[in-house]
Amino acid sequence: METNPTQKHKDTPVGKESALKIAIVGGGPRGLYSLERLLHYARQIAPQRIRVCLYDTSGQPGAGTVYSPKQPAWLLMNYSSKNIDAWVRDDMGSEDPMSPESIRHDLENYPSLVQWLDKHHPEMADPDQAIPRAIAGEYFRDCYAQVLREKPENVSFVLKSATVKDVVRQKDRWAVMTVEESQEYDEVLLSLGHGANVGSANPEEWFHPHSYESRVGMSQNRTKHLVNSTYPVAAQLSEEKVQPGSKVAIRGFGLTFIDACLSLTEGRGGKFKQLKTGEWEYEMSGHEPEIIYPYSRTGRPMLAKPDARKVTRSPGLSTIWKRGKEQLRKLESSEYGLDFNSQMKPILVETAAEALRVQQGEKTKEGITSTFRYDEPSSDSMLSWLAGWSGGTVFPVDIWNRLTDSYRTATGLRPADEAWAIAETWRELYPALVERISYGGLSEASWELFQLYAAEMERIAFGPPAESVGKLLALIKSGLVELRFLTGSPVAFVKQHPLESQSELILRNDQSQIIVDSIVNAVLPASQHATEGSLLYNLLQRKTLSRFRNTGGIAVDHETNALNEMEHAVSGLSVVGRPTEGCVLGNDTLSRTLHPESDRWAKRLIKSFTQTNSNMQMKLKNEELLKEHSDTLINQA
Repeated sequence: METNPTQKHKDTPVGKESALKIAIVGGGPRGLYSLERLLHYARQIAPQRIRVCLYDTSGQPGAGTVYSPKQPAWLLMNYSSKNIDAWVRDDMGSEDPMSPESIRHDLENYPSLVQWLDKHHPEMADPDQAIPRAIAGEYFRDCYAQVLREKPENVSFVLKSATVKDVVRQKDRWAVMTVEESQEYDEVLLSLGHGANVGSANPEEWFHPHSYESRVGMSQNRTKHLVNSTYPVAAQLSEEKVQPGSKVAIRGFGLTFIDACLSLTEGRGGKFKQLKTGEWEYEMSGHEPEIIYPYSRTGRPMLAKPDARKVTRSPGLSTIWKRGKEQLRKLESSEYGLDFNSQMKPILVETAAEALRVQQGEKTKEGITSTFRYDEPSSDSMLSWLAGWSGGTVFPVDIWNRLTDSYRTATGLRPADEAWAIAETWRELYPALVERISYGGLSEASWELFQLYAAEMERIAFGPPAESVGKLLALIKSGLVELRFLTGSPVAFVKQHPLESQSELILRNDQSQIIVDSIVNAVLPASQHATEGSLLYNLLQRKTLSRFRNTGGIAVDHETNALNEMEHAVSGLSVVGRPTEGCVLGNDTLSRTLHPESDRWAKRLIKSFTQTNSNMQMKLKNEELLKEHSDTLINQA
């Protein structure tokens, strides 16, 4: 039973005792980073006391749900191990045992992911390898344990395994409410990540909302054939929910679709084997579905990320990336912000063209060189490729060719092309884009165009590791995955027979229609989406939080303070991570250097707390002096 949210907490408010109460909601990597920074700065203000509570329902604090060590090994990162380090290592010259300078040299206690792998999983310690997400989760879990081992004495810490339903302002504090209780805090940080939309799972939110047949069918208890989400795969894609030998439609054709495919094949005992040619083949176990039909709005696939172990980059590329970033950083902004189409996009396409010119002729580790071209790469050729990618009708053969070319380029079996150059440029210049676009750096008029461009870059530049694309190609070649419903405006719905209690699940496009046994939703909610009943939804409904202009992301300032509709800071409430996407670009990342928001948040809190306590001490001292003076006057009288 929920505690009355208006009840008084036993602790005295911060103004009357030197204890600051802080809640961090969300225990994934971003919550870990924030906790580490908070404890780091708290050490510097001892003996002033801080009480910290971390709310995490994953059971794996530090890793969270997305990187849970309990998930299967075939679910891979799409991020190289060399890019992940849970510790801040900039040399700041501090004598603190947990200072960045000390952490830089104490690699036993504060290892990067690659250093940790070298000790715990040496077979996966290649810095360019895409490791299982479960292994990354083990690393984050160990880092969390290390953070708590080094917890300063002036900090008390509590972990609560409870889902936060709401956060409500109560006078000068925030009530954090779960089903079981309500606790009050001076400061609350929302670090929700992919858990931001915990709430009701309603098929009507994703399953063909325009069909009357669909609503009738769902009322006839057909929802058991609709799998609302892919994760956790062991539960959602079990043989009970998706039966062996059945026909399965999967909504989506991105990273989550690949996870679903591998869970329904490799996860059921099937075997992948890589041939000497570099291609993969699949051996069935007999427990797979009969056939898998992906369907999506665009039909465009996610391209493979290059495997740095197999593709040699030209040494001259680093100069090109550096110049491109400098050009973006030096752009002059109007009072309305930067214009993406006229200022930023030309730099991106010209940098891509220059990168491809330099890369041509470079040999891969397999000895493959670029073929002769009649047309030298240029901005026009890059724009032409992009137009061909996003425009026109897509056929299954086009999808197959794009995936095949992408895989072969990513594994050094095919020379670099426009897709490679555009993707590499987006990845390399991304830090400069984050700096210039975040917090309103882009004009509102440009935002819609930028979103469209960025959505395509998600497919082109931030796709799966090459191994996953190679396995998907093997499944398509085996006939287990059928691509024909990725084109022709596909839609899935329930058809209810008017004179019978039976109903059928239908997958249809402009060319054909089939009956399937189940439909799996493999599309994650957008970062801007707030599921009804979720914490974000409640805060937005009460206007405690607001959307950042026309981007859809939760509005925050540079110091992570939540902003209300007047763009004024909401005292004591901060937000970091995925829900702020749009206000802060690229927040769905594990990089500590690309997004220093956790450090800004912790530093601001400690500075404010120190100032508040200093002012309070000064006030008390003045009150004592006034009392002494008054007592002296009375005694003299």
